[in-house]
Amino acid sequence: MSKPARRFELQPFTTAQWPLAQAMLERGFPDDRPTLWRKGLARRLAVPPQSGDDTAGLLLTDGDGPAGMMLSYTSLRPDDDTPRRVTNLSSWFIEPRARFQALAMLRQATADPAVTYTDLSATPAVARMLPLVGFRPIAHQFVIVPALHPTLVRGATPVLASGQAALAQLQGHPLHQAFADHLALGCLLCVVESRQGPQPIVLRPKDKAKLLRGAELIYAASHAVFMQNIGPISRYLLGRGRPFLVFEAPQDAEIPVSSLRLFKRRFAKGPYDERGVDHLYSELAYLQL
Repeated sequence: MSKPARRFELQPFTTAQWPLAQAMLERGFPDDRPTLWRKGLARRLAVPPQSGDDTAGLLLTDGDGPAGMMLSYTSLRPDDDTPRRVTNLSSWFIEPRARFQALAMLRQATADPAVTYTDLSATPAVARMLPLVGFRPIAHQFVIVPALHPTLVRGATPVLASGQAALAQLQGHPLHQAFADHLALGCLLCVVESRQGPQPIVLRPKDKAKLLRGAELIYAASHAVFMQNIGPISRYLLGRGRPFLVFEAPQDAEIPVSSLRLFKRRFAKGPYDERGVDHLYSELAYLQL
């Protein structure tokens, strides 16, 4: 008699179930320090995404118990009537016995057509699966610009405001609370000039071995406004001891100064506005990868 087919179920898990998920993540990512997940949970509990629930990801189970998990961050963005949900898929692990369920799990996890899904750190294996369920690349490279480049800092006007002063200037902005949350998460907030009026820029500290101190762009409503203000932003970072600026860009982007370009794709599914960058409430802010 043949064995009955194994039944798999996918359900949300909350922060209360984090120890179970963390144990799986530590097995799945043995090269990462356990403190990465503990600090990520502490930041998630202190500054939760604006999502209206306590969901921390998805848990895959079968008759033998937990078979996989996917850490995710769901938040809300302003929209005409109903706030738009944005879910960033983060770290993902499946037990060997359930690996054949990977594509089905990904498809089910990203099935809501009204939600914007992003994946900002896909492994090569996951990157091959994402297009099969409707994801598209939103960036093809990282650009690393030395903020002390003379072309950037010579004659660059200061940013209009930064930190709490920038937050006060952005009072009434639809994302005001998100900007306040990211200041609490340790991100950098500044306001720059544009033809449409003052525009917010959010960057997250990005340090490598405590020697390469920089910052990565995680929010700009417009790539064009960001590029027009790359000089003031670089000068702002230099004043905070951060000589490197990192941002994502299309493969054919024209960068006004010499820079280092590293090929790395990031993906989105659903109504993601590719004219700017929006990684608020993502693993970039919580896990500080």
